[in-house]
Amino acid sequence: MADPKRLILNLFEMNTVSHITHGLWQLPRNNRERFNDIDYWTELAQLLEAGGFDGIFLADVVGAYDVFRGGPETALREGLQIPSNDPLLVVPAMAVVTKKLGFGVTFSTTYEPPFAFARRMSTLDHLTKGRIGWNIVTSYLPNAAQNFGLDQEVPHDRRYEIADEYLHVLYKLWEGSWDDDAVIRDREGGVYTDPSKVRYIDHVGENFRVKGPHLAEPSLQRTPVLFQATGSPAGIAFAGRHAEVVFTGGRSVEDFQRNAQAMRDATIAQGRGGDDIKFIVQAGVVVGRTEEEAADKLRTYRAHQSLDGILAHASLSVDLTAYPRETLLSDVPGPPAAASRSPERRSARRSTRSSRGARTGSSWRGRPRSSPTRSSCGSTRRASTASTCASTTPSTRRGTSPSWSCPNCVGAAACARRARRRRRCANGSSAVATGCPTRTPAHATAAGRTWGCRRRSSRSPSERCPGRRAVRLGCRGTLQRMRRLTLDEARRIAVRAALLDADRPGDVVEVAEQIGTISIDPTAVIAPCQHTMLWSRIGWSYETGQLKKAVEEDRLLFEFDGTFRPSSALVHLWPVLRGRTLHPQTQQWLEANLPFRDHVLRRLREDGPMLASDIEDTHLVARKSESGWYGSNQVPRMLEQLSRTGEVAVSARQGRLRVWDLAERVYPQGLPELTYEEGERGLEELRLRSNGITRHNAAYTRVRNAGEVVEVEGSSAKWRVDPEALAALDDDPGGRVAILNPYDGMLFDRSRLRDLFDFDYVLEQFKPRSQRRFGYFAHPILVGDRFVGQLDAALDKKKENLVVTAIHEMIPFDEEETEMVRAEIRDLAEWLGVGLVGL
Repeated sequence: MADPKRLILNLFEMNTVSHITHGLWQLPRNNRERFNDIDYWTELAQLLEAGGFDGIFLADVVGAYDVFRGGPETALREGLQIPSNDPLLVVPAMAVVTKKLGFGVTFSTTYEPPFAFARRMSTLDHLTKGRIGWNIVTSYLPNAAQNFGLDQEVPHDRRYEIADEYLHVLYKLWEGSWDDDAVIRDREGGVYTDPSKVRYIDHVGENFRVKGPHLAEPSLQRTPVLFQATGSPAGIAFAGRHAEVVFTGGRSVEDFQRNAQAMRDATIAQGRGGDDIKFIVQAGVVVGRTEEEAADKLRTYRAHQSLDGILAHASLSVDLTAYPRETLLSDVPGPPAAASRSPERRSARRSTRSSRGARTGSSWRGRPRSSPTRSSCGSTRRASTASTCASTTPSTRRGTSPSWSCPNCVGAAACARRARRRRRCANGSSAVATGCPTRTPAHATAAGRTWGCRRRSSRSPSERCPGRRAVRLGCRGTLQRMRRLTLDEARRIAVRAALLDADRPGDVVEVAEQIGTISIDPTAVIAPCQHTMLWSRIGWSYETGQLKKAVEEDRLLFEFDGTFRPSSALVHLWPVLRGRTLHPQTQQWLEANLPFRDHVLRRLREDGPMLASDIEDTHLVARKSESGWYGSNQVPRMLEQLSRTGEVAVSARQGRLRVWDLAERVYPQGLPELTYEEGERGLEELRLRSNGITRHNAAYTRVRNAGEVVEVEGSSAKWRVDPEALAALDDDPGGRVAILNPYDGMLFDRSRLRDLFDFDYVLEQFKPRSQRRFGYFAHPILVGDRFVGQLDAALDKKKENLVVTAIHEMIPFDEEETEMVRAEIRDLAEWLGVGLVGL
């Protein structure tokens, strides 16, 4: 028997005092009036994440409910979605206090232009780190149209025509205006964005004229998760073209299944897969420690619920409270159905019919749909995101929720974690002005929407189709399902790429070839970083002289920019060094010091290799060090700058001092002739191999389009993985204990550490002593694929002891782990040839 699908929980909320459970704000322990207080939203977000919720969905309207009784008085008196605030503005505050909670926000396509909205959503996607979704609505209140200068509502089907073009413009801005690698942040060259990789969209349509370019750089998702709630033929067709998650419902499981199938049929008719769309249904849940407590809460909610609020929300043009409770709707003159044909109003009318339109005291006849009743997903009737009770009253925030599940229920947050969604790639659609130089997205035609063509080819990124990106495409543009890695699999890939699994490498060169760079650290609290890095990989067979031999005698490694690297990497590094564009200030400094530069090169050519201190400082213009690292001597600065342009190189070391020489006498000759772009691509592939898996736009690990795109469980980021590491995933040699130097490359990308390992590492040597939690230079402890603690220890050279101040257990050790960690510390001391104190 197949395992049931996991239930996804999303809270249905609105930035107002009374959303859909009208009247309940009057309850003594209700705190809905705090919706203007940002603390209300941050507390709610933290509560949801702690309670296992996957997302919060924020409804919105841009008008007042003023049809019932001929004006807005009832809505104002009831607090019925007025006053209300912008749902987008509370999202960043909730995002900063949570890590995994998804956010869906509602915005209308009818009254505000797409260009400004595109930037707002990209900003939210950046600030939430890819946790944002958009509920697409077209607005239905007459007052909404009047608020934006119209005399009456835009006709229903016409609103969806506008929405189609609105989405078309957004796809061009979000997906087509900027290439993935447009932002390069080249400090030395003074170039933040490559202008050749940003383009106008030049959209001219029936409703919108947008030149572009998009103002925001590409965000994690580019296009947010697209939600919609609909029931009309025009709405269903629109959802079939665009929606990824649909709010739907029915009076029974059968109703829901019919509605869902109709939506799937619409997606197939638009050239998408039937599984490309997910569904969310409402479940009003009342929680309690016992059934009696939950039932008592339910009676209290029903007693306080407002019939006027329900009828005003339905925008009925007839006041049903004027009729006796027993009156049938068919006997009421001027049927409410004439008021509106929107799905939300139809839902409210069904609520009214179920309650038979009257209330006597606190006794209801029938069950209003909007009441927060205990139910299962299958019996819900409203297209929304699960429980309303958590936002209704504080009294519902404790206790145990009833056990319930629904195999058909798939939530918004599950989709929000997918950085790319599966879509069809249409290469043969007719030409329409989309800003794409090579092919046209099919969402501009009646055939349906294309989601991009990302075929592997020799074309530059700017020549690729800027339509919304497909998940992964084969060489002929055939869509393949993106692989989804579990968190354990992603960790195993990262640990193996760092050579920290049970399969130890054989020598120094093998380590450097795999991990790419070995940091050179003069701090040496336990031992210099290069040696502790190699010890953590190779173990007992590593001797410090092996590194010196590989660098200075065998020339299998070379020193560059504070690291040792394998000589094989020079094939790609050399064209990058020779072809890089310098920062304007650096270029000006070099031009002002041309005689000084020539003097340094002449001295090395005639007398090199030599120490920087042996070269006379003849600078004409000094360049001050912002960090104060260099002092007044400009020779080390000139040498370092010339090393970054490939003219000089570190030949050897005398203790901690670098010995310099001309690059042509240090680096191997006869390297293949590669272009600058080929060198950059090669370095990106090496970076990805050394990390195994990394986020696409990681600030410290530029990989751009190297490797394959994958999803990682629990992460909304776009990840890239080394294909070889992915292929070898099943060949797992197991884990071990490793004590890492704080400058280890494994720890360099702090965001990746948090996402994959839930480990937030901060080097505390720069903090005041009173603020240190783990010590001056604490060494992270890895057990298998988990960072479990930090070692606060230092080498006492005078007494020749490794002094252990503390072992901080961030995850409590079991007995076996305790002994394994202690054994590794003992081995480290023995390898150093010193005693051990404090263990």
